[in-house]
Amino acid sequence: MLDYVGTGIKWEDMMITSNLSTDTDWSFLQETNLSPRQRDFVKLKYSGNGMKDSEVARKMGITPQRVYNLKKGIKDKSIK
Repeated sequence: MLDYVGTGIKWEDMMITSNLSTDTDWSFLQETNLSPRQRDFVKLKYSGNGMKDSEVARKMGITPQRVYNLKKGIKDKSIK
């Protein structure tokens, strides 16, 4: 799989790595070919540890309902 932004990070690595901080600068995700839903999932996976949906939503700048939908794997109609 492709290496994202020349950092050596691959999609699979992002799914198993737990060393990203909740204060991570997520701008590097904009340079990837991940869909908006996948970007949100990456952020949710690493920002959401022990946090309420409303706290995660505030950090990510999305609605608590969208956080819930992402957690449950519900297709979000606002994402193409």
